[in-house]
Amino acid sequence: PMLLLVAVSSYLSGKWVSCKGIQMPIVLGLFTAMLGFFFLSIMVQYSKNYFDLLFPLMAIGFGVALVMPAATIAAIDSFPKDRVGTASGSFTTGRQLGSLMGIVCFGAIISASHSVIGGLQIALLSCALLFMLGFILSMALKNS
Repeated sequence: PMLLLVAVSSYLSGKWVSCKGIQMPIVLGLFTAMLGFFFLSIMVQYSKNYFDLLFPLMAIGFGVALVMPAATIAAIDSFPKDRVGTASGSFTTGRQLGSLMGIVCFGAIISASHSVIGGLQIALLSCALLFMLGFILSMALKNS
């Protein structure tokens, strides 16, 4: 189900950006993923099976996939037309490095905690807070 949601979300984001601009997919995607990370941080402690984690994971996938096309377009459009390749490469490199740093930081948090679940909750709440910060900052975006 998550793969289908990611595909649908990316498609919807592209359509939304072409009709209405970049702000709403970014705002809605960050908010949805933030809620997913928050609820996942709660569910990892209390869930007994995978199905309890399914909806938060789907919210995270849907939200992130909604943000990415709009964020890519925003990054590329911020460069002059003769530098579009540089913009695309820089954005992709930054996204990959950011993912790497996130994995390293969250792995360090989990390994430094006294319990795996406690460390996972801290890491997931940290992620929810970062997405909340992105959500708040994205409210100031201009629609283009």
